[in-house]
Amino acid sequence: MLGAIIGDVAGSYYEVLEVKAIRESSLKRRSYEDRIKVLDNSVSLFDDNCSCTDDSILTMAIMDAII
Repeated sequence: MLGAIIGDVAGSYYEVLEVKAIRESSLKRRSYEDRIKVLDNSVSLFDDNCSCTDDSILTMAIMDAII
């Protein structure tokens, strides 16, 4: 569960970039090549743009229910 939350928070930065790119484009689906371009090795795993998302909250709720 902890790994899922860490991955969700780290990926939240890229998720926002993807949503912005789709909204700015007339295309509803982007190719894999276009999506992979947002991955930037100069961006640290966690920075000020990363945040907890609804997926993290739901993962914690499931963990609480299981325990």
